[in-house]
Amino acid sequence: MFSNKTFTQLRNLSKVKLMLDFQINSDITFRKHRQYFNWKIVRRVQKFIVITF
Repeated sequence: MFSNKTFTQLRNLSKVKLMLDFQINSDITFRKHRQYFNWKIVRRVQKFIVITF
């Protein structure tokens, strides 16, 4: 059996790992979204240019 101290340390470690995983995942999704938004903006600008010229 674990002593309470090691158990708490393990739990804290898993919390940190979860936070890190979440951080990495959100970073990846943010990059994807940013690329998508850039693409949309570019498309919109192209349409705008086509319309104005």
